[in-house]
Amino acid sequence: MTKQASEEGRVYLEWAVDILFLKDSTNTVSGVIAAKDAGPFRKTVSLPKNSISKTACVEIEKQHMPLLRRLNSIETCYEYLVSGKRPFSISPELHFPLELAMGNFDAAHMLRRWHRQQWFDRPVDTYRKESPIYSLVRRLCLLLEADNAAEIPHVLREAEEAAAEELRLSHLWQPTIFPVEHAS
Repeated sequence: MTKQASEEGRVYLEWAVDILFLKDSTNTVSGVIAAKDAGPFRKTVSLPKNSISKTACVEIEKQHMPLLRRLNSIETCYEYLVSGKRPFSISPELHFPLELAMGNFDAAHMLRRWHRQQWFDRPVDTYRKESPIYSLVRRLCLLLEADNAAEIPHVLREAEEAAAEELRLSHLWQPTIFPVEHAS
């Protein structure tokens, strides 16, 4: 969760939850606490400093936890992200691995055809470092092109495990059983 301040005494809090194997993509599920949206800009509301944590807790429990409690599996998260219930569209580099994880190869092939050149031509981020999400997407593209569906869950699990280690959650992490592992 991050705290943003625009003016003295006016704050808003943002939170984000990522699917572990897509940790380095744009936020998977996110929200704003104690703010009012006005078009593309957020208008913050005044919060006294001593009430920020109480306000945030109430807001999280009331507005955000119902959604997060429903997103208790990769299937429900997929449904939320792809069904249009999300307030903004899903990026192709997030959508493609999700379709593969779900075993939706036709949709993955379509996304690959539309975006492959961009994914392979854009290997570095704004800091001139290789972007992990594009590395993952390129590996998955090559597997899909080689018709090697059996290797896809292993690559996704590698990314998931690396993210858990980076976030120091290895002791809590349990590998996701991807729907693609049951497709055949």
